[in-house]
Amino acid sequence: MPPKADGHIDSPGTIAMIEPLGGHAGMNFYDLELARGLREYGVTTRLYTCDQTLESSEPGVSILKPFRALYGSRSKAIAGLRFLRGLLWSARDTRRHRIKVVHLHYFQYGLRELACCVILKALRMRIVATAHDITPFSRPEGLSVFGTVMRLSDHVIVHNKFSAGMLADRLDSMSRPPPLSVIRHGNFIAHLKLLDSSAARRRLGLPEERPVILFFGQVKPEKGLEELLKAFARYQSEGGNGLLYVVGRPMAHAKEDYVSIAHKLGLADNVKFDLRYVSDEEASACYSAADLVVLPYREIFQSGVLLMAMSHGRPVLCSDLPAMQEVVSHGETGLIFTAGDVDALAAALSQALGDVEALKMMGSRAAAEMAEHYSWKEIGKRTAKVYRQALGAEVANDSQK
Repeated sequence: MPPKADGHIDSPGTIAMIEPLGGHAGMNFYDLELARGLREYGVTTRLYTCDQTLESSEPGVSILKPFRALYGSRSKAIAGLRFLRGLLWSARDTRRHRIKVVHLHYFQYGLRELACCVILKALRMRIVATAHDITPFSRPEGLSVFGTVMRLSDHVIVHNKFSAGMLADRLDSMSRPPPLSVIRHGNFIAHLKLLDSSAARRRLGLPEERPVILFFGQVKPEKGLEELLKAFARYQSEGGNGLLYVVGRPMAHAKEDYVSIAHKLGLADNVKFDLRYVSDEEASACYSAADLVVLPYREIFQSGVLLMAMSHGRPVLCSDLPAMQEVVSHGETGLIFTAGDVDALAAALSQALGDVEALKMMGSRAAAEMAEHYSWKEIGKRTAKVYRQALGAEVANDSQK
């Protein structure tokens, strides 16, 4: 049986968003808030996503879930067939509703992305794509179709100037590259479920008397967890106090055994690992319990964890990657250290945890920054303009100031 929307909505200003990750990987917040921002400017959305997404339709946003059992199979062939089934149903439904613009999301550039583009272009759709990653750091084998995917895209959105520069360099040899826009990733304020710090720690089994340093998100090499463990060991050896709380699901192909690394560093009593995908409610408890959120990344194009932490009013300590520095003001909304430098990270931990009141002030300013400058209403306005450009009403490239 085909999936049904929870309250059918259609209008001449309707766009389709095909985004299969949804509630499986935390994209449900992004999808829904973008659709709500678009609604403010008369654009309604039909969102095609996976069956792990819990959200239901609301005025201006129809949520359909044709991507079923996509992440439950160990067989790549079966998963691929399930993806294709969901994609074909989505494309037919989009065509049936006479939608002209489809919004895609690129995290890598492989066969799934190529299939989306080829099928939609065959149906004469205009493709607007958000390139969340320009290159997939951990699994670059899909890059061979990058050029084809980009040529089939009518307009590409990235989240910061760093990503725009990287993408422009990669498109430089293309005879007719797609127009490019820089539109920020929005805040997560509407989805916060803040708890009192003590209540959150009791729920998670964390000590109330020690500072809690949070590392959150998918665990993979470019996230720099190994450097953080080494820096935290050095911080502890110099008399530092605190518990490092590591929460996130390791990548299936990741070979690093971070628990063993922590034990070898003598951190068994000072690090707590929760290596799994946690629910949205549990994630909010993790942020609520933290005194400091650390993002020691080696590489990144955009970090949802960074924006989530700041939305929660939590101070951040992050590496000096360009994408991070476009969001974090050192000493104002967080602290920045030299990427990959264990000594610098250890010193930054000592500085941060040595002044609790300064940390609290940074967290308050971080929340204010998210509310003022990362509004989904403004993002909806700019994205609606991109849709008009894709339809040919406007052709000039756009960039966020």
